[in-house]
Amino acid sequence: MTARKAKPAARLSVRSSAPSLAGSLEANAFLLGLVFNQGQNAERSWQAPRELFERLGTSSVTSISKLDEAALASTIAASPALHRFPRTMARYVLGTTRLLCTRYRGDARKIWQPSVGLKDLLDRLSDFPGIGSHKAEVGVFFLTMEHQVAVKDDGTRIDLKASCPRLVAKFFPLDDHIELPLIGK
Repeated sequence: MTARKAKPAARLSVRSSAPSLAGSLEANAFLLGLVFNQGQNAERSWQAPRELFERLGTSSVTSISKLDEAALASTIAASPALHRFPRTMARYVLGTTRLLCTRYRGDARKIWQPSVGLKDLLDRLSDFPGIGSHKAEVGVFFLTMEHQVAVKDDGTRIDLKASCPRLVAKFFPLDDHIELPLIGK
Protein backbone atom coordinates (compact mmCIF):
# COMPACT_ATOMS: atom_id res chain seq x y z
CA MET A 1 0.00 0.00 0.00
CA THR A 2 1.40 3.39 -0.96
CA ALA A 3 1.10 6.47 1.17
CA ARG A 4 -1.14 9.22 -0.15
CA LYS A 5 0.14 12.73 -0.39
CA ALA A 6 -1.71 15.11 1.83
CA LYS A 7 -3.61 17.79 -0.01
CA PRO A 8 -2.25 21.27 0.58
CA ALA A 9 -4.41 23.33 2.88
CA ALA A 10 -6.75 25.61 0.97
CA ARG A 11 -6.21 29.32 1.49
CA LEU A 12 -9.10 30.75 3.40
CA SER A 13 -10.36 33.73 1.49
CA VAL A 14 -11.91 36.54 3.46
CA ARG A 15 -13.74 37.66 0.36
CA SER A 16 -16.59 35.60 -0.94
CA SER A 17 -17.77 37.74 -3.83
CA ALA A 18 -16.31 41.19 -3.29
CA PRO A 19 -14.77 42.54 -6.49
CA SER A 20 -11.00 42.68 -7.02
CA LEU A 21 -9.54 46.18 -6.97
CA ALA A 22 -7.38 46.03 -10.09
CA GLY A 23 -8.89 49.10 -11.74
CA SER A 24 -11.18 52.02 -11.01
CA LEU A 25 -14.24 50.01 -12.13
CA GLU A 26 -13.54 47.33 -9.53
CA ALA A 27 -12.65 49.84 -6.82
CA ASN A 28 -15.82 51.82 -7.50
CA ALA A 29 -17.85 48.60 -7.39
CA PHE A 30 -16.20 47.76 -4.05
CA LEU A 31 -17.18 51.16 -2.61
CA LEU A 32 -20.74 50.84 -3.89
CA GLY A 33 -20.84 47.30 -2.48
CA LEU A 34 -20.14 48.80 0.94
CA VAL A 35 -23.02 51.21 0.38
CA PHE A 36 -25.38 48.39 -0.63
CA ASN A 37 -24.28 46.32 2.39
CA GLN A 38 -27.24 47.26 4.54
CA GLY A 39 -30.18 45.06 5.39
CA GLN A 40 -29.23 42.27 2.99
CA ASN A 41 -26.59 39.58 2.79
CA ALA A 42 -23.06 40.59 1.86
CA GLU A 43 -22.90 38.45 -1.29
CA ARG A 44 -25.93 40.27 -2.69
CA SER A 45 -24.40 43.62 -1.72
CA TRP A 46 -21.14 42.88 -3.56
CA GLN A 47 -23.06 41.82 -6.69
CA ALA A 48 -25.44 44.80 -6.71
CA PRO A 49 -23.04 47.40 -8.22
CA ARG A 50 -22.21 45.20 -11.24
CA GLU A 51 -25.89 44.48 -11.81
CA LEU A 52 -26.65 48.19 -11.47
CA PHE A 53 -23.98 49.02 -14.06
CA GLU A 54 -25.53 46.45 -16.42
CA ARG A 55 -29.04 47.83 -15.96
CA LEU A 56 -27.86 51.39 -16.50
CA GLY A 57 -25.66 50.49 -19.46
CA THR A 58 -22.74 52.33 -17.87
CA SER A 59 -20.23 51.99 -15.07
CA SER A 60 -19.21 55.64 -15.34
CA VAL A 61 -19.64 57.21 -11.92
CA THR A 62 -19.77 60.60 -13.64
CA SER A 63 -22.80 59.48 -15.68
CA ILE A 64 -24.43 57.81 -12.69
CA SER A 65 -23.92 60.92 -10.54
CA LYS A 66 -26.09 62.91 -13.00
CA LEU A 67 -29.07 60.53 -12.93
CA ASP A 68 -32.47 61.45 -11.58
CA GLU A 69 -32.96 59.97 -8.10
CA ALA A 70 -36.46 58.61 -8.83
CA ALA A 71 -35.28 56.97 -12.06
CA LEU A 72 -32.32 55.41 -10.27
CA ALA A 73 -34.63 54.13 -7.51
CA SER A 74 -36.83 52.51 -10.17
CA THR A 75 -33.77 50.84 -11.68
CA ILE A 76 -32.72 49.51 -8.28
CA ALA A 77 -36.27 48.31 -7.56
CA ALA A 78 -36.72 46.51 -10.91
CA SER A 79 -37.11 42.76 -10.49
CA PRO A 80 -35.06 41.22 -9.11
CA ALA A 81 -34.56 44.20 -6.83
CA LEU A 82 -30.96 45.11 -6.07
CA HIS A 83 -31.99 46.24 -2.60
CA ARG A 84 -35.14 46.24 -0.49
CA PHE A 85 -34.82 50.00 0.09
CA PRO A 86 -34.45 51.33 -3.47
CA ARG A 87 -35.11 55.01 -2.67
CA THR A 88 -32.57 55.06 0.14
CA MET A 89 -30.01 53.24 -1.99
CA ALA A 90 -30.62 55.62 -4.91
CA ARG A 91 -29.91 58.57 -2.62
CA TYR A 92 -26.77 56.87 -1.25
CA VAL A 93 -25.52 55.84 -4.71
CA LEU A 94 -25.99 59.35 -6.07
CA GLY A 95 -24.29 60.91 -3.05
CA THR A 96 -21.44 58.41 -3.27
CA THR A 97 -20.86 58.87 -7.00
CA ARG A 98 -21.01 62.66 -6.67
CA LEU A 99 -18.49 62.69 -3.82
CA LEU A 100 -16.33 60.22 -5.71
CA CYS A 101 -16.31 62.56 -8.73
CA THR A 102 -15.65 65.78 -6.84
CA ARG A 103 -13.11 64.56 -4.30
CA TYR A 104 -11.47 61.51 -5.91
CA ARG A 105 -11.78 62.19 -9.67
CA GLY A 106 -14.17 59.27 -10.12
CA ASP A 107 -11.75 56.62 -8.87
CA ALA A 108 -12.29 54.97 -5.48
CA ARG A 109 -8.67 53.79 -5.42
CA LYS A 110 -7.72 57.40 -4.67
CA ILE A 111 -9.45 56.99 -1.29
CA TRP A 112 -6.64 54.65 -0.17
CA GLN A 113 -3.84 55.41 -2.66
CA PRO A 114 -1.19 56.48 -2.09
CA SER A 115 -1.14 54.72 1.26
CA VAL A 116 -2.97 56.62 3.99
CA GLY A 117 -3.15 56.24 7.75
CA LEU A 118 -5.88 54.11 9.29
CA LYS A 119 -7.71 57.08 10.82
CA ASP A 120 -7.69 58.97 7.51
CA LEU A 121 -8.99 55.92 5.66
CA LEU A 122 -11.77 55.39 8.20
CA ASP A 123 -12.69 59.10 7.96
CA ARG A 124 -12.63 59.06 4.15
CA LEU A 125 -14.88 56.01 3.94
CA SER A 126 -17.25 57.43 6.58
CA ASP A 127 -17.69 60.57 4.48
CA PHE A 128 -19.72 58.61 1.92
CA PRO A 129 -23.51 58.46 2.33
CA GLY A 130 -24.62 55.17 3.85
CA ILE A 131 -21.17 54.35 5.25
CA GLY A 132 -20.93 54.95 8.96
CA SER A 133 -18.10 54.03 11.28
CA HIS A 134 -19.02 50.33 11.40
CA LYS A 135 -19.17 49.94 7.60
CA ALA A 136 -15.92 51.90 7.30
CA GLU A 137 -14.28 49.36 9.64
CA VAL A 138 -15.71 46.49 7.57
CA GLY A 139 -14.35 48.20 4.45
CA VAL A 140 -10.90 48.53 6.00
CA PHE A 141 -11.07 44.87 7.06
CA PHE A 142 -11.63 43.77 3.45
CA LEU A 143 -9.19 46.27 1.95
CA THR A 144 -6.32 45.19 4.20
CA MET A 145 -7.05 41.52 4.83
CA GLU A 146 -8.27 40.44 1.39
CA HIS A 147 -6.97 43.03 -1.05
CA GLN A 148 -3.63 43.76 0.67
CA VAL A 149 -4.19 47.52 0.46
CA ALA A 150 -1.32 49.22 2.28
CA VAL A 151 -2.55 51.29 5.22
CA LYS A 152 -0.11 53.22 7.38
CA ASP A 153 0.11 52.61 11.10
CA ASP A 154 -0.86 55.95 12.61
CA GLY A 155 -1.54 54.59 16.08
CA THR A 156 -5.27 54.11 15.42
CA ARG A 157 -6.60 50.66 16.28
CA ILE A 158 -9.77 48.75 15.48
CA ASP A 159 -10.92 46.00 17.79
CA LEU A 160 -11.97 43.65 15.00
CA LYS A 161 -13.60 41.16 17.36
CA ALA A 162 -15.82 43.94 18.72
CA SER A 163 -16.54 45.80 15.48
CA CYS A 164 -16.70 42.87 13.04
CA PRO A 165 -17.45 39.81 15.21
CA ARG A 166 -19.24 37.85 12.48
CA LEU A 167 -16.41 38.43 9.99
CA VAL A 168 -13.78 37.41 12.52
CA ALA A 169 -15.78 34.34 13.60
CA LYS A 170 -16.36 33.32 9.99
CA PHE A 171 -12.87 33.84 8.63
CA PHE A 172 -10.66 33.47 11.72
CA PRO A 173 -12.55 31.08 14.03
CA LEU A 174 -9.45 29.84 15.84
CA ASP A 175 -7.71 33.16 16.39
CA ASP A 176 -8.27 35.06 19.63
CA HIS A 177 -6.56 38.21 18.44
CA ILE A 178 -6.65 39.62 14.91
CA GLU A 179 -4.78 42.74 13.88
CA LEU A 180 -4.87 44.60 10.60
CA PRO A 181 -1.64 44.32 8.62
CA LEU A 182 -0.59 47.98 8.89
CA ILE A 183 2.68 49.28 7.49
CA GLY A 184 5.21 51.53 9.24
CA LYS A 185 4.53 55.23 9.65
